Amino acid sequence: SVEVTSDLGKDAHNESGGRSASCTATSTSSCNTVFASCTATPTTTIHTMDPQGISNGTVTDNTDPQDETNDTLEDIYRNLNSKVNNEGNTFFIVARRMAPLSRTLALWERQSKKNPVTQVVQVHYSGEDGIDSGAIAKEFFRTTLDDIGSDMFPSGSPVDFMFHVQNGHFRICGEMVAASLAQGGPVPQFLDQAAYDSMVSDIPDFENIDDSNLTRAEQETLAAIAKDPLDKAALIYENGYLGTIKQENLEAILKCVKASLVSRRQLYMKQFMKGLDSYGLEDIIKQNPKVSEAMFVIGRAAFTLPDANYLFSLMVPTYSEKGSTKQALEVKVMDHLQDLLI
Repeated sequence: SVEVTSDLGKDAHNESGGRSASCTATSTSSCNTVFASCTATPTTTIHTMDPQGISNGTVTDNTDPQDETNDTLEDIYRNLNSKVNNEGNTFFIVARRMAPLSRTLALWERQSKKNPVTQVVQVHYSGEDGIDSGAIAKEFFRTTLDDIGSDMFPSGSPVDFMFHVQNGHFRICGEMVAASLAQGGPVPQFLDQAAYDSMVSDIPDFENIDDSNLTRAEQETLAAIAKDPLDKAALIYENGYLGTIKQENLEAILKCVKASLVSRRQLYMKQFMKGLDSYGLEDIIKQNPKVSEAMFVIGRAAFTLPDANYLFSLMVPTYSEKGSTKQALEVKVMDHLQDLLI
């Protein structure tokens, strides 16, 4: 018999751990019969798509019947994947592990001047062996999207820094996110609801901005100002208020800061959307806002369940001595187990 234990919590797509799975396969001496028992206890959400951009397992999305189209997440993934150019040169990136996001953005921009971002992305990590057949690119997208979320969209809001607009960083982030979605990478589940809404539509009335138009980070900033306006004087003046800072003027101060924060955020998100539109995502998002929301908003990603291929890919069997009769038998047992699971 061969015992295989897998810790699903270590998988790159399992963001919070807490899964366990074990499988035991037993064969007869002729290897014609295999009995397998597997148990798996899922406790987290997995966000994965296969190489064709279709999510694995069962997909649940919150489709709003009032959406302009009836597209599902599966339809959107297929649409994006159809835009990938599989002919000619690849979009080849030579990266360094643990490189800062700024370096990754620079490498991507440099390559985008040579080849369209819709070409198949291939990645090589300097100093390592191996040819990318798709797995390295997915790992690259996973680590890069994690960095984009933490560095460019902390707490779900775009970082308030015009330098990133001047240098096209938000646009480049959008291109990388679109390529990840189209080529089987992870979903960019790092946006606050209000930040996502900024991509879908403009704020209708800047003179009457309510809390639903504000991200959590913006609400916290306004709360800090309301608590002690004088302590936040520099921030208030940076956001365009020119009057006297005192408690009697608090309403006018907050109104001015709200308009400033939201208008700049809209600019950042428009640049991000410009990058997403390299794969035609602007029309897709605006025509399917509720469905597309599941790909971007924190806590709203599509829920997918691990399938047989996913489970088997996590198994790390311990075989007998290489070249021995027992090792050959054990390999056949694992082949039979894979056939049984699939």
